[in-house]
Amino acid sequence: MSSSSIIETIIGLLVIIVSIVFVFYSIQMLDNNQKGKIVKVEFGNVGGLKKGDDVRISGIKIGEVINNELDYETFNAIVFLNIEEKIILPDDSLVKISNSSLLGGNFIEIIPGISDEVISSGGALYNSIDSISFSDLLGKALFSN
Repeated sequence: MSSSSIIETIIGLLVIIVSIVFVFYSIQMLDNNQKGKIVKVEFGNVGGLKKGDDVRISGIKIGEVINNELDYETFNAIVFLNIEEKIILPDDSLVKISNSSLLGGNFIEIIPGISDEVISSGGALYNSIDSISFSDLLGKALFSN
């Protein structure tokens, strides 16, 4: 065996090892994204909220939006949140869609309530405030009497 074929073999083994490490890391990251409790919230209008947007309490990220669906009976938007397992939310918590900036970018803001009853995985929060559109507010300010 020549020295160049030994070097090629070593480089090939390194590429395979790095690929295996990358695959295991990717699988671990996917598993970490699914940990937590799933909570659903009903809104009249989600205003551009999408999968992957943050869920925050006091500006700190505690989860993310995992899905948006339409309730075909009430025509309201159902938003599913994945929240860290250690977060204990009272069932009277206020949930609202907020804007990160004037240019867009939404997130869910949760203001914890004071109830002794807490939300478990699969539960729902019903105290919600819809997204406020900046263009709607501007239109009302410009065209109001």
